[in-house]
Amino acid sequence: MKAIDKIEAFEPCLTAIEWLKSRTIEQLVDECRRGDWMLWLAVHLRMDYKILMQAKVKCVKTASHLMVDKNAIASLETAEKFSLGTISRDEFQVHLGNYLHPTYNLQFTYVAADAAALFACYFDDYTYKITDLNVAAENAYNVAAYVADAFANTCDNYREGAKLQAKSRLDTANICREVFGQLMKDLLNAL
Repeated sequence: MKAIDKIEAFEPCLTAIEWLKSRTIEQLVDECRRGDWMLWLAVHLRMDYKILMQAKVKCVKTASHLMVDKNAIASLETAEKFSLGTISRDEFQVHLGNYLHPTYNLQFTYVAADAAALFACYFDDYTYKITDLNVAAENAYNVAAYVADAFANTCDNYREGAKLQAKSRLDTANICREVFGQLMKDLLNAL
């Protein structure tokens, strides 16, 4: 079965629709070169939040050397502990409350890697409590998108930045495949 037949109801972007047109579910998961798309889809599939968080944390860690905000770094460390089960959900929320102020504007953080870390942590628990999955999916998408932007922003040369961004997108897609590739196939086939 074509992947687009299963995913169309989630209203993916036009670029994704074009890419998906002739691909099967197996090809979607095995060939996707965009971690941001895979994270977006994982939310729409209502993937287990700890598995999703594991993928998000691993994606952000590819750019951890570019992070400068101590709260973002601490948030990422806390999210990793939670995703690995070394702290409880309550401990996670308490720790996160110490690092993130409700008025902290994630989208205007000056360092893209820091914003990625905050999106990875701040919105995870929120994801499954809202009725509009599009918002949650956009937030998951932003994790890998901001990581890619962080790498692109390390270059003054546009072409080199675009290459780094493409490599980051592929790296995060590979992480998603490693963490939840088979699960994504199973969830898609079950639709």
